[in-house]
Amino acid sequence: MVNELAACWPDPVICDDCCSEEVTGLDPAMWEAIQKMAVSFLWRATGKQYGLCENTYRPCRRTCDGSAWGWPIGTPFIPWRVNDQWVNLSCNSCPGECGCGGAVSEIRIPSVQAVTRVRVDGVDLEPEATVAVYDRYRIVRVDGEQWPGCQNLASKDGVGTWSVTVQEGLPVPDGGEWIAGVLACEFAKACLGKKDCRLPRNVSSLARQGVTVQFEQFANLPDMLTGIFEVDAWIEGARTTRWRAPSITSLDVRLPARMTWPIVEPV
Repeated sequence: MVNELAACWPDPVICDDCCSEEVTGLDPAMWEAIQKMAVSFLWRATGKQYGLCENTYRPCRRTCDGSAWGWPIGTPFIPWRVNDQWVNLSCNSCPGECGCGGAVSEIRIPSVQAVTRVRVDGVDLEPEATVAVYDRYRIVRVDGEQWPGCQNLASKDGVGTWSVTVQEGLPVPDGGEWIAGVLACEFAKACLGKKDCRLPRNVSSLARQGVTVQFEQFANLPDMLTGIFEVDAWIEGARTTRWRAPSITSLDVRLPARMTWPIVEPV
């Protein structure tokens, strides 16, 4: 994706009972950096898979890009990127297998969670009244109109241009904002040298009443775990696939289209 998904996480929610005024009263720039560090850690620990980023795309059929070997109308198009932007997406009416009851006008953008803006010829259209998203990548016109076949990429806006703004990626699992806040507080306590910091310390052994306990500093760090129970429990829950129900899918079976946006409540 164009943006790192870590930058698209929601802001941490700071629990007053977890952080003292001394911690939250740090220099604003330092406190902001610590919160970003906590979010970045959780993003990497969960496989860099979560985060909703908003990006704007300006699709253009391959025959419009000036190449001498453009594909004929009706040929399925494959998305591609140039300078981190989509410049060739399917923006054609697709007959036949695309659907029953006439042609379907669609564009294809991977991993679409929602459409937030549709703009054609410098005019904003209501997204929910204009498009529906199928299978999280097919953006289909539902207002009876067609996507423009070409556009003027030399112009940023106005007549002859069009764009689609979407949220891409996967939403952060429930509780992610709170867990980020907990971790940020512990990072801040470590910076201040607070004794109640729950992050592992550089202690090799501790003896109390004849009992010696051995510690390994950040023993679980290669697994991106912190030693804080609620943080590690959330990380494991967000990244594990161990408890998923088994499923069998045949490559010979064509799955029906599934509308993934907007979510229509059953009547």
